[in-house]
Amino acid sequence: MSSLPSIPKTHDLLLLSCLELEHADAVKPEWLNAVLKACPWVVVRRAASHTKQVPVGVRGKERAQRWAGFVNSEQIAQIVSPNHLRESLVENSRRGLRAFHSLRFLGTKATLKSLDWGPGGSAGFELASGRPTVTETSDLDIVIRAPEPFDRAFANSIGIQLEGVPTKVDVPD
Repeated sequence: MSSLPSIPKTHDLLLLSCLELEHADAVKPEWLNAVLKACPWVVVRRAASHTKQVPVGVRGKERAQRWAGFVNSEQIAQIVSPNHLRESLVENSRRGLRAFHSLRFLGTKATLKSLDWGPGGSAGFELASGRPTVTETSDLDIVIRAPEPFDRAFANSIGIQLEGVPTKVDVPD
């Protein structure tokens, strides 16, 4: 996985050493503390912060359970970037799920091998935390980090690499 870089980036997964979160705009839901106690992983989300706090999202047990909050950098025990999850091993019983099959398929594509990319969303969360979140109908979110914007031709070549993938692939901004 990864040592602590100075600033976590959007889509990084964070293992928390302290489960006290500040809320963004809402009251903490009833399920929040139990979920964090069982699985203290959160994802860095895109949001403005005027302090040194890191904006994070918490996944509940159900798809509709999502919560936005903030953590202090001192609460972060580990940071895992999506590109560190590309080669992660999935439990044998879950290898057949289309999202994980798609991840292995994309790992063989030459155009992608040269990029800083990896799984985000439910696949990335499961690979980092070990908590089953991928289902048979899950799509595969991949995060591509590039120091410069792609030109149209290179973006099209990435699109071609995505053809034939066993499940829908999303590339979030």
